[in-house]
Order: sequence, then C-alpha cells, then structure tokens
Amino acid sequence: MRAVNYMEYNQSLVGKKVESKGRTTYSEVADEIVAEFIEANSSAVSLDKVEEKNIRRRVYDALNVLMALDIIVNEGKEIRWKGLPSTDVKGMEQNKVALRVKLMNQIGKKPAYLKDLEEQITGLQNLMLRNHHLLASGNSPSGGFSLPFIVVRTNPHATVEIETSEDMQLVHFDFNSTPFLLHDDAYILK
Repeated sequence: MRAVNYMEYNQSLVGKKVESKGRTTYSEVADEIVAEFIEANSSAVSLDKVEEKNIRRRVYDALNVLMALDIIVNEGKEIRWKGLPSTDVKGMEQNKVALRVKLMNQIGKKPAYLKDLEEQITGLQNLMLRNHHLLASGNSPSGGFSLPFIVVRTNPHATVEIETSEDMQLVHFDFNSTPFLLHDDAYILK
C-alpha cells in the first residue's frame, strides 16, 4: 500500500532531484529518495528490504520515462539534466506556418497529378481502341509490347553494350559515356 502511494510522490520527486543536481547517478538519486521516504514515514513503520527494492525500481522506471521524454540524458553511469521541452509559442507558430505551407504545396500539386493520371487513362483507352480496330480489320501487327515497358533513347551513333541474365529478368546497358534518356509507357502513350 505504501509503495502505491509512493508512486505518485515519486513521479515529480525524481525529476526534481535530477534537475537540482544537474549531474548525478541512478544510485545517488535512489539512495536520497529512499532516505527521504524513510525519514518522512519514520513515525509510522520501518521500511523492509522488499519495499526499499520496490522504491528503487520505481525510481529506475521514472528515470526511464524522463529519458524517453528527452528530459534527461544517460551518459554512461551518469545522468544529466537536459531540461523540459520548450513551449516557445513563436517557434510553435513558425512550425504551424511551415507545415501549412508544405501541405498547401502538396495540395497544389494534386490537380497536376490528377491530370497526368487522366492522360494515362486516355492514352491506354486510345491504345486499346486502336488495337481493337487493327484486330477487327485483320491488319494487326505480329508481336507487340507488353505493358509496362521502358524505352531507352540515345544518340543514333552511340555504341551501346547490352547484357541480359539467363532468365531474361535483368538487363545491363553500358552507353560508354553517351547521354541517354529513359521513358516509361505513360510518357510514350502521351
């Protein structure tokens, strides 16, 4: 029962101890808190080993919470007070404005992205319609291309070395320092 009451007492006390010392150790903080708890409750009953161990464990837990919140830093065996997070209103407003600008830029790009998707759909529909007409007329070319595909474009006089894996899954191009462009199927369909 005393350990449960101690937990509320412990939460703020551990932070205050580390802050007042600046640099300390886990053992130093735990020893002082145990001593203060014994002194504060000496008139009631004495603290047995199990209760003292429980208090030390709660101090350790509180220190871990403070580290997770980036209020203290563990440097080897030492613990250093870093400070509470800043609640700088001006900085928070600047962050809000920056986030708003970023989101507005993203929203501004959405119509162009939508237009690009619409063009891709139109290109695919036109290709399907053309292929349907060619098949119906009997003038369909043999072979064809599978979607998706990539077109590699370079200078007509460039020397290009091509290596493919045995399973035809990997292709290596060497353009010998000649500039080249890659175009995907969406670009070609446009």
